[in-house]
Amino acid sequence: MEEKSFNSPSSAEPDGEHSGFQPRGIILFVFLMLLGYGLYWAYLWFLTVIARGAGG
Repeated sequence: MEEKSFNSPSSAEPDGEHSGFQPRGIILFVFLMLLGYGLYWAYLWFLTVIARGAGG
């Protein structure tokens, strides 16, 4: 029987390099961050203008 080494130096991907990296979920993450940012500013506007009353 032949023993196969899992840590062979002739691996297809050298350490630190990833070939064919697909950034899955990045667009969803950015969308959720922008949505949260918009909701945050809408809430601040609501507190400042509507709840406290503007000017009068």
